[in-house]
Amino acid sequence: MQTSPLQLDDAFIGEITVTPNESAAPVAPGAIVVNATPSYARHNENPLKWIVKLLVEFQSRETAPSPYEGHVECEGYFTVVNPEQPEAKQRKLVAVNAPTILYSMARDMVATITGRSRHGKFLLPSVSFIDQLIAFPDDPKPEEHASTPAPVTPV
Repeated sequence: MQTSPLQLDDAFIGEITVTPNESAAPVAPGAIVVNATPSYARHNENPLKWIVKLLVEFQSRETAPSPYEGHVECEGYFTVVNPEQPEAKQRKLVAVNAPTILYSMARDMVATITGRSRHGKFLLPSVSFIDQLIAFPDDPKPEEHASTPAPVTPV
């Protein structure tokens, strides 16, 4: 085991809403749609420091109601440990790992809240952020990629 090259300095849950669906049956595979949208901001004076926000929204598919619907807003403060790491690797490290950490926080909060609810504990499905890229508005236009860059706001 080794220390991660991206350290979480602090994290917060913002708004959280979990609403039970009274007509829902037990969760069927694929009964829920999850959208997890990260946004990134970099510290102006220390480019190794990042603020990452993640909005997780979950709802029923039209074909099958899920037991819960809602959203969770998460915010984390991260530091890239190695200042010698190339810029592209730093961005990829933050783009993939920071929202993964925040998503696990959101997933845990939903499970905790629903554990005391009528339909019982609900775990959001696992997701991957492996295709995330960070692009700043003033970056040169990259060649076409398969993924869509997440929005970035300077701090």
